[in-house]
Amino acid sequence: VWITLNNTTTGTTYTDGSGTLGCTYSYIVTATSAAGTSGNSSAVAAKPVPPPPASAPVVSLTDTFTSTNQSVFIHWPPVSGAVGYILYRATSASGPFSFPSNYVMSMSTTNWTDGNLARNTQYYYMVVAMNAGGVSGNSTVVGTPPVPPAAPASLSAIPGDSQVILNWPSVAGATGYYLYRGTSSGNENVTVLANYSGTSYVNTGLNNGTTYYFVVAATNAGGLGPNSPEASATPSSNIIIAPRNLTWKGDGVANVWDVSGTANWQTNGVATVFNNGDSVTFDDTGSNNVPIAVAGTPQPALVTFNASKNYTLNGPGSISGTNALIKTGSGTLTINATNLYSGGTIISNSTVLPGNINANSTAWGTGPITLDGGTIQFDGYGGSTGTGWGGCTNTINVPAGQTGTLLLPPR
Repeated sequence: VWITLNNTTTGTTYTDGSGTLGCTYSYIVTATSAAGTSGNSSAVAAKPVPPPPASAPVVSLTDTFTSTNQSVFIHWPPVSGAVGYILYRATSASGPFSFPSNYVMSMSTTNWTDGNLARNTQYYYMVVAMNAGGVSGNSTVVGTPPVPPAAPASLSAIPGDSQVILNWPSVAGATGYYLYRGTSSGNENVTVLANYSGTSYVNTGLNNGTTYYFVVAATNAGGLGPNSPEASATPSSNIIIAPRNLTWKGDGVANVWDVSGTANWQTNGVATVFNNGDSVTFDDTGSNNVPIAVAGTPQPALVTFNASKNYTLNGPGSISGTNALIKTGSGTLTINATNLYSGGTIISNSTVLPGNINANSTAWGTGPITLDGGTIQFDGYGGSTGTGWGGCTNTINVPAGQTGTLLLPPR
């Protein structure tokens, strides 16, 4: 038996507010006019649902740490009208809190333990209440507190004359480092560096013959992390640092090449600083996203660029000494710095570009330029007006049986 809900409406919609939640109802419609009433429409069925929960959950959390991970207990009071909850997690306070990438769990309980999380990461949570009618508004985002970083995994101390060169690996989540020194093991009571941004440092002004002990700790907004393993070294005027073969790694931010300063190099897979007399290689493993910034006057034994990627050498410093610079590989080398080395430049089946008119003359140091199938593209090449060679006075040699190409500005 059909119950007539309305026989006066002239519209094409109607809201039935008389149903009972959970019950299924069938509906038909007829059209009427002065001429009579139509037959019944096809029947449709619907079940009334409650409105979505009116309130968002009020969420709290408790964070627990172990030596390797953290566990977060998230909880909230029940929300009126809710039959369940959806929990989202992100590593940023701004989210996103969306399905499926940030979805954690749908549940009927009002708490959840999120375990085995990375120890050095902050996590943020958002919860919505739900029922058959939809979802509530979003809860306020709650997050774990900032976490102190882990200890640096190692610390190396290399003695020199009245100095010690210190290097340590970077720590995830660290914003700076504290370096401590002492003259007895386990008693590093002198703060050498505070909130230092680098991962290498030369501690100068030390007494030769005295053994110094060092530890380093990482810091961030969560506080100071635990100390690294201890390292020690005894400066001496008799110490001569043996030359090494280094490979450029860079830091991708400043890419500084200095002397006994920034650990932008590797030897046997270990980060280290450059010392005068080291031979250096730039290959496809190093950072080239920003130019190499030469600082001071490093004096390498040999400089080799052998890469398919492009490198750029900037100042304000200069490559100095009696070394040669060798350029091979399909990548180009652009030189903007003024260099002072005297061992000459060898370009083998590769291309070097002075990056500005002054570099046309100052990029090469004082030695000869040798082209073994190499190319020099002087600044201004391809322009519509000439800029000249910029006063390049270096001797240019092409060995017998080889070729060389000079790409010159118009004259």
